[in-house]
Amino acid sequence: MKSDNPRFFCAGGDINDFATMDGDQLDERMTRFHEWLIRLETYPGPLVVAINGIAVGAGCEMLLYADRVVSGSATRIGFPEVRNGVLPAAKGIYDLQCAVGYLRARKIMLSGELLHVIQARDLGLVDEIVPEEELVDTAIQCAGEYAARPAVLHAAIKAQARPGRRATNDELLAESLERMHAYRNDPATQQARSRWRGDPTGSRKER
Repeated sequence: MKSDNPRFFCAGGDINDFATMDGDQLDERMTRFHEWLIRLETYPGPLVVAINGIAVGAGCEMLLYADRVVSGSATRIGFPEVRNGVLPAAKGIYDLQCAVGYLRARKIMLSGELLHVIQARDLGLVDEIVPEEELVDTAIQCAGEYAARPAVLHAAIKAQARPGRRATNDELLAESLERMHAYRNDPATQQARSRWRGDPTGSRKER
């Protein structure tokens, strides 16, 4: 995911909507945005974000669900909503505190200040900082590395490692057993295990 605007990855929602929309329309807008965040969170395939420029509000929330975030050196990210009379989506607030801790999340949102890309990297919101001209190629390479791995394993890890996920030990065991049998019979994972055993042709069949 990237923006074609060299100055902004995503500038967030339009505050003018509060002047032009009634309550029902604002409810519909927020509901659609919440559902879109869920789609990002539950997307099973590789999701690599290349940030160029400013990523604020919704732009910052996108990063919470990316498998990897590659950024240029001029990037600034944050949640300036509090300075402009609005709030981030509740899901964004909740998932940010799951990602960076509730104290840091609270300070980021209460200040409304934008983080330098190095600060964002130190918090784990950005994974890699590269020159602007290498941004897209680096993101594509990373996505290709993810795509080369068994898709069933990538999807399973993403499903289990989500912000704020809660499960009992019994539920986790049941999920482990279910997923184990699913990937055990997956051709891509069988091939990966064959390579690990030094049998790239897969001549040794698993039981």
